[in-house]
Amino acid sequence: MMFCESTGRFSLTAAEKSQIDYIAIAGPTGVGKSRCALDLARRYPSRFEIVSVDSVQVFRGCDIGSAKPCLSEQTEVKHHLIDICDVTQRYTAAAFVKDACTAIESIRSRGKIALITGGTFLYLQAFVEGLSPVPAVSDMALCDYQTMFSHDIVKAYAFLQSVDPLSASRIAANDTSRIERAVQVYLSTKKPISFWRAQPRTIAHAYRGLRTVIL
Repeated sequence: MMFCESTGRFSLTAAEKSQIDYIAIAGPTGVGKSRCALDLARRYPSRFEIVSVDSVQVFRGCDIGSAKPCLSEQTEVKHHLIDICDVTQRYTAAAFVKDACTAIESIRSRGKIALITGGTFLYLQAFVEGLSPVPAVSDMALCDYQTMFSHDIVKAYAFLQSVDPLSASRIAANDTSRIERAVQVYLSTKKPISFWRAQPRTIAHAYRGLRTVIL
């Protein structure tokens, strides 16, 4: 695959066209990944559709500060996995992988290739490299968490430091969502989340793709 940003020229070899289902576009925040995907899809509308990789854009109503494509852009180029959940719903990397596979299957049925890009690297990593085998948190563990910590994130973080110091060292003391997740996994499985993440990853699909990085 070749793409020249200055000219906007893009090419796939005949072999690549017949063998790939997606192109994953990665890179640092603000480097222009989504713009690159949009420009490619505009230039080659018969070849590409976009799969958004963003933990905010999946939610309906979360438009401010999310860099969500405007309605005209979504009309011009087919986007997937935008505005698919209510803000009250929980959305995970595993859910993203499942939904991305559904989107790619739809895109393939039209003879196109999926451009997968966005700001949530965890989701992209889960799709391309596979998911860590972290079990789902049980309802009992969720109840136990509320009973033990309620909204006291300081107490929850101290607990995490005692049962999983490795994860605690990697999570900021004010990162509420990651602290809650790590503690809940421990309460549910009696093993730290760092244990589960050290296990071999499992790729949940057989799609073939290319990865490119914009710097």
